[in-house]
Amino acid sequence: PQYQVYQPSAGRSFSDNWAFDSFDAAGRQPRLVSYYGWDPHDPQQKQATWVEVDINPLILKYGKIWGVDPLLIEIIIRHESNFNPTAVSPVGAMGLMQLMPETAAGLGVVDAFDVEQNIAGGTRYIAGQLERFNSVPLALAAYNAGPGAVLEYGGVPPYAETLYYVDTIYGAYLEGKRRREGR
Repeated sequence: PQYQVYQPSAGRSFSDNWAFDSFDAAGRQPRLVSYYGWDPHDPQQKQATWVEVDINPLILKYGKIWGVDPLLIEIIIRHESNFNPTAVSPVGAMGLMQLMPETAAGLGVVDAFDVEQNIAGGTRYIAGQLERFNSVPLALAAYNAGPGAVLEYGGVPPYAETLYYVDTIYGAYLEGKRRREGR
């Protein structure tokens, strides 16, 4: 396999185990992905190799830099690639946050399969959509269908895929926030 996602020790699937639905950093289980590539923590690495990376610190880092809730980033990654850093969609979107080649290039992402670059670029992109639309559902719609479609329709475009995307991610995000806030 080109990658492996390690399940939490409790045996629960990542799909219902959000690392960021709690403020308890000490209790957060690592979200490890293994892939053939570059270790973001080893600047001396000379060639690509099998690397195991906990993506939680990267999600926290870029969430803080761009002002995006890490829980939202985590849920987008799960929906986009199911934590597969080598995922490629039928239309050519790449990596954990499924960046299109043109979008990745515009965000300064040189290697969309590099875990850190992908999370940095995808987080920057969703932050831009959140700022532009001032709404999580509209930002998600723009992430999926493009900001032009959101502007054209004056809201979430009536595409079945986009409606499902927004409903699924926003619903999981609201549920995670409720758990985090103890409601």
